Amino acid sequence: MNKDAAKVLRAARKLIEQPEAWTKEYIAQDAHDNWISPLDKRAVCWCALGALERASHRLGISGDLACGLLGRAIRGSIADYNDTHTHKQVIGRFDRAIALAEGG
Repeated sequence: MNKDAAKVLRAARKLIEQPEAWTKEYIAQDAHDNWISPLDKRAVCWCALGALERASHRLGISGDLACGLLGRAIRGSIADYNDTHTHKQVIGRFDRAIALAEGG
């Protein structure tokens, strides 16, 4: 079980829990649909990777293991999966990664 990875994954999932807070093709966007850093305070939506970066930065925890677990749950590239699947499917992969982090 890795509590830090689970914390990062849960925080990232929460960031993109609502479909309007999730995006494809950009790591993060502002309210005007402009590309923006996921760490920028003006960011209002994130892709899966952007959400992981934002969450790990906010928590002060390395996101490397969380990223690895999400990649394992996806069985491939997080960015590609984010951009080719639905919001519901992406959230489902976060749930699987959280379970992996918790020893499931």
